[in-house]
Amino acid sequence: MVRSIFIVEPHEDFRQLIGNFLSADYEVRGAKDGFEAMYWLQQGIIPDAIVVGARLSDRRDLITNLRSSGLFSDISIIVIGSEDASEEVNDFSYAQTGVNTYIKRPFNPLTLKTKLAQLGQSKTSRQM
Repeated sequence: MVRSIFIVEPHEDFRQLIGNFLSADYEVRGAKDGFEAMYWLQQGIIPDAIVVGARLSDRRDLITNLRSSGLFSDISIIVIGSEDASEEVNDFSYAQTGVNTYIKRPFNPLTLKTKLAQLGQSKTSRQM
């Protein structure tokens, strides 16, 4: 089961909203950008999953750095996309970069919670 997550999103209100929703089930840490998320990772604070907002200007760099790193490549990544996901997905193929799940906005927070649980179950079964 996924027990800790980072929410990497430039809008503090959105980070707090999602963080508050998930905090009953997960240890949640927020970061305003990919640089801050990488800082926490370098400090040894390693989450089970990272939720990345589509509004994050350096999301591509963050995802690429995570997937190419020997230390962080196993962290599950969920991208919460924009309302017009077709343009975004065509522009940057998330599947090719190793993103585990893509959720289009607007979205139901229960969908995010379900996806996190599924990733946690998948990770647990791979470790056995």
